[in-house]
Amino acid sequence: GADWLGTLDYFTHKHDEIAGVMVDAVRLSYVGEAGWELTCTRDNASTLYSALYEAGARPAGTLAQSSMRIEKQFLAYGHELDTDVSPVMAGLEFTLDMRSEFIGYEAMQKALDTPAKQHIVSLRLADLDAVPLGNEPVYHDGQIIGKTTSASFGYRVGYPVALAYIDNDIADDGANVFINIAGTHVAANVSRKALFDPAGLRMRTK
Repeated sequence: GADWLGTLDYFTHKHDEIAGVMVDAVRLSYVGEAGWELTCTRDNASTLYSALYEAGARPAGTLAQSSMRIEKQFLAYGHELDTDVSPVMAGLEFTLDMRSEFIGYEAMQKALDTPAKQHIVSLRLADLDAVPLGNEPVYHDGQIIGKTTSASFGYRVGYPVALAYIDNDIADDGANVFINIAGTHVAANVSRKALFDPAGLRMRTK
């Protein structure tokens, strides 16, 4: 059995057994729902998968995962994150421990002391038939102010969604912008927070 999974609090972990397989379970989710990430040795993977399937779990594809993490404003390396993006731009200042030295400490202190020119935001597209792909220019008052980094249809919210880095003076809740999708300018609304469950309550539900 795996009843012990339900006892885990959000952002906690445990090493225990499921169907005779020892797993490391972490209570977190990259898609914004109540769930766990399970890790086991490679030779036990098929046994664990079969046990989960028999219990009612079903696999989902990477496009579904991508759509859900974009709705949640969860960032992905190679899309929203790379070596040119500071934690300040990405809204990840909370991950920094500036009480101790680390490689890049001085550069990070400078980034914290200097307002970022751009910031990550979520975009709600007005046209339900729009198909943003990511890396589209974002416009405001006829000027390019940034670009999308990831995009998808958000099935939980019911409209196309995108993440984008845009100029800080435009990156306010409710600001209106346009996304150039293959030559068509599609209206979008800016949100500094996630478009789905911004308070993260579903991830904490047992």
